Parts: sequence; C-alpha cells; structure tokens
Amino acid sequence: CGKLFEGTFSQMHTSLKLLSKLPGSIKIFCAHEYTKKNIEFALTEEKNNKDLISRKKRLTGVDITLPSTLYDELKTNPFLRSKNLTQFKERRIRKDNF
Repeated sequence: CGKLFEGTFSQMHTSLKLLSKLPGSIKIFCAHEYTKKNIEFALTEEKNNKDLISRKKRLTGVDITLPSTLYDELKTNPFLRSKNLTQFKERRIRKDNF
C-alpha cells in the first residue's frame, strides 16, 4: 500500500479488504521494489510477527523480491493486517513518516 495521492483512507482500506479475499496463490507484482523497506517498517508495527521475521531472513542478500504472493502479504503486510479503518489510517500515516 503506497501513499494516498488520490482517494481516501476508507477507499484504500476497502480495496485492500476486497483483494485479501482472493486466493492466497495470487502473485503480487508491485510497481516499485520497496519490499525490504516495507518489512523494516512492518517490524516496527509487529516486532513479534514470526512470519515477518522469517520473510526478512529469507530475503537477506536478495536483490529482487518480487513477485510476492497474497498469502505472504496477508501474513506480513501491516496494511493488509490492519484490524479496522482507524488502525489502517494510523499505520499509513506512520509509514509516510518512516
């Protein structure tokens, strides 16, 4: 989930919730390669997330981290893991300042 240049937090949150219902095997091809930086941020949100720690280790020394799968994103992406709109918005604002 990138910065919101258009639309609202609610629209982005709704879009991500819809995407999260797709099969976990769906491949995710992001427009930009920010996976490692996003993992660093995610660890500030969920420092005890074992899937996130494992993913960070797995990607150490790897230059190209894409594609990902929806399954991996659902376990490690703090925006997809947000429990509600308020948490999503707070996380997005913190990420903008990370």
